[in-house]
Amino acid sequence: MKYCKVGIVLVVFLLFSKSSAQNLEYGKVTKEELQEKVHPLDSTAAAAIIFKKARTYFVYERGNGFYLYHDFNIRFKVYKKEGLKWADFSVIYLNKREGFEEEIVKFSNCVTYNLENGELKETPLRMEGNLKTNINKYWNQTLITMPNVKVGSIFQINYTVKSRNNVRFPVFNFQYEIPVNYAEYQTDIPEVFIYKTLLTGYNKVEATSKIVKETESFSHKYNQQSDFPYKYQLASYKAENIPALKEEAYIDNIKNYRSSIQHELETTRFPFDGVVDYSMTWDGVAKNIFDYNSFGRELNKDNYLDADVKALNSNVTTEIDKLETIFKFVQAKMNFDGDYSILTD
Repeated sequence: MKYCKVGIVLVVFLLFSKSSAQNLEYGKVTKEELQEKVHPLDSTAAAAIIFKKARTYFVYERGNGFYLYHDFNIRFKVYKKEGLKWADFSVIYLNKREGFEEEIVKFSNCVTYNLENGELKETPLRMEGNLKTNINKYWNQTLITMPNVKVGSIFQINYTVKSRNNVRFPVFNFQYEIPVNYAEYQTDIPEVFIYKTLLTGYNKVEATSKIVKETESFSHKYNQQSDFPYKYQLASYKAENIPALKEEAYIDNIKNYRSSIQHELETTRFPFDGVVDYSMTWDGVAKNIFDYNSFGRELNKDNYLDADVKALNSNVTTEIDKLETIFKFVQAKMNFDGDYSILTD
């Protein structure tokens, strides 16, 4: 009976790799687009995203388990010299650390399009030009620079992130500092995973979702054919003519107003394993944080400044003076390393 259960589970998981082929095309680059001098809806735009399409899907690899694939296809248009900076494109992704396997980023079919002597010229990116850097112990970054980009150019970037992190998908941004003509995000999620979707921003996003039922035939232990029904959720999020997100006075973090979508794991329902709930209470969240090596357990260390405090307070009498002396001492020892984080290093 155990063999049959494992076989059924593997078959269900393998089914989801069937839908893993990319379908992110948006039509060919045209001469008319290359000849366009200004953005039709924002004449001040230095560049624009003609389209951005992405898709997240699951693939089960025998012996390793689930992997998530996040496919991206983005096409830019440069209108002004200031827009050339968008040709430097980077992807930030998880480093190998506690509880996580390092993510893998692969670029493919990245091309710059120009109009030369009335003819469309393509300049592909040489893949060996990727620059991988380590940001900190949590994150890596891969940077590419698109070739032959100039005012008037269109360039297209395709990349895939392969990840074991099923707790959160990469944030999909609909809105940038430049206009976005069209953006679309698709997710194919097996029925064993339930995610909470969080939409931010003030631009209209059209969301559709449906449950797809399929049946797959497979051979089990005694080479007998059986039909196994399964379901997965297909969701799509689309937005058009999204204006540039620009800095404004009295707004301390403009990112809070960016139109985007996030996915957070809420529940898993694996066959024969029951339901596991990841949407904890606030008490549960607090307990996890304070049990975590890089946060709560660091707060339990209370003797590493003892010698310094004794020396500082040798000639100080009042509690206020002691507090001020210690504060200034710690302040003089601290430097910002550019890493915004609640975790210790």
